[in-house]
Amino acid sequence: MTTVKRTIEISIEVDAALTRVAEAGAQSPSEIIESAVTLFLSEAAEDAEDARRWAEYLKSRKAIPIDAVKAWVASWDTDSELPMPRP
Repeated sequence: MTTVKRTIEISIEVDAALTRVAEAGAQSPSEIIESAVTLFLSEAAEDAEDARRWAEYLKSRKAIPIDAVKAWVASWDTDSELPMPRP
């Protein structure tokens, strides 16, 4: 994997906590920071997708009735599984 070196500033308290976690586990502070940033970016992408879908709903007002969703979920792992409902 190609890496890039970045410099960040963190508080003494965060650094102490990071050091404690690193010493207690099998990861270096850099690995812990990379994992945290990766998780943050994944969640940020999901949040952006949620916002996009919400904006789309506000424009179209198309939605799936909750009873259709409940029936679909109840049909999972049965011989008569229903197709995913559409708005």
